[in-house]
Amino acid sequence: MALSMSRMLARRLPGRCFPAMTSGMADQKRGFQFLSVETPSPFVAQVQLNRPEKRNAINMVLWREIGEAFKQLASDPDCRAIVLSSNDEKGFSAGIDLMDLMAEGNEANEAPDVARKTHKMYDLVSRMQGDFTELEKVSVHDMFMSWFF
Repeated sequence: MALSMSRMLARRLPGRCFPAMTSGMADQKRGFQFLSVETPSPFVAQVQLNRPEKRNAINMVLWREIGEAFKQLASDPDCRAIVLSSNDEKGFSAGIDLMDLMAEGNEANEAPDVARKTHKMYDLVSRMQGDFTELEKVSVHDMFMSWFF
């Protein structure tokens, strides 16, 4: 029954995913350097890692973009599913970009004393964790369940 109901809505509301963001979606996509955000079908967003030259290694920019994209999509009432994928045929991601992370660590290491170094590293890790926590905050499943029950 749920499937037929969603098909019925998809026929009634074609292209309605991100109605408030549809006109801004192109601007939003240009704002992301290493992410592509598409709407392949109604109520579905596809967020695709787009850094093939580095096998989608997650640098600080991509890290922030993932958090921002999921934060925006989580607040869109017409987005019911998000697909996170990669444009790399060989794999999803090479993991964290170690050179980028080392550069961030070196910047923190330039602080004049241990307390400031520790504080800068804490800020860096907190910021990174906050961006990835946005994935956990997306309550697409809750919206799906509450819609049907």
